[in-house]
Amino acid sequence: MPLSPDSLSPLSCSTFEFEYCHDRPLRALAYRYVPHERNPQDTSDRATCSLLICSGLALQNETWLPVIKRLYQYTSQSHSRVSIHSIWVIERPNHGDAALLNEAALKEHYRVIFGGIQFAAAIRAFLGSTILSDVERVNLIAVGHSAAGSSILRAMEPATSNLPISRLMLVESPIFDREEAWEPMQVLYKAVAASNARRKTSWSSVEEAMDYFKARFPCKVYHPEVWQIMSETYFRKDPSNPERVTTKTTVKQETASFLDDGTHLEAFKYLRKIFHILPTHIILGEGEDLWTPELYRQQAENNERYRDALASVSVIQGAGHYLPVQMPDELALEMARLLNEFVGKPLTARL
Repeated sequence: MPLSPDSLSPLSCSTFEFEYCHDRPLRALAYRYVPHERNPQDTSDRATCSLLICSGLALQNETWLPVIKRLYQYTSQSHSRVSIHSIWVIERPNHGDAALLNEAALKEHYRVIFGGIQFAAAIRAFLGSTILSDVERVNLIAVGHSAAGSSILRAMEPATSNLPISRLMLVESPIFDREEAWEPMQVLYKAVAASNARRKTSWSSVEEAMDYFKARFPCKVYHPEVWQIMSETYFRKDPSNPERVTTKTTVKQETASFLDDGTHLEAFKYLRKIFHILPTHIILGEGEDLWTPELYRQQAENNERYRDALASVSVIQGAGHYLPVQMPDELALEMARLLNEFVGKPLTARL
């Protein structure tokens, strides 16, 4: 079920398929979103950047569209000191259309765990490929939501110089140390696995499926634009009954991705080594609606302990862990503010 032109407008999308290999060859997909028409005003006095977005678990690449549209809108305004050349989104290889490409391999080899290191390997392969243009590489800013932030970091590890990205935005990513977070994270893993095991997986129609998801957390807190995008892109004919529909991303693969292979909890150790060369912005939701109280306590302590080493720490009021799909306008506004403040050319350059 493809994305409708109305849901994509005013953007155009190019899809790039590439291969990567961590333990065996798999296919991955990268999507390049740009406006159909650029603002004709002169942007020579602006800094230019490109963004690389990686989604959290259970969120397909298309759900970032409301944020992407607003980012282009905000940075095209006359007072903006930064211009976005392109925005890329890499699909997790066991999610969405990428999951369909890898369907046979996922069933045979990754029924129990599909570690975050797999996503890291796909990101690494993308960064090392010829897909990105030289212009896009000059000032490439990575954005990771939730566990994807850890995969971005593991894609670059162990490098401590000549990084492929110039700046990192971590949106509700796990800023934890493995030693302290392992036990409370096990509690969370078990709760998620149990919840997923009870989920319905087949419906008579997309409308029935969406009614089901809208009544469940976290989908019930999503923005209406995201609901519309989900209705167009999240479903396929059920292979076991073509008269029904099921999700492209299976529940088993969501659970397999959530189980930690060390990627989610090891990344912070590496991040501390590169704070001095990789300006890092932390963007959080105000609400504590996913992790355990102990994990939120550790997150707050780490953000405070390393505040001087971080480029910035932002908190978006009214949002929770799923803020990219819950409050896309507020997140895009904050990202545009950070781009203007930390990337945009000084105002004096316009004199």
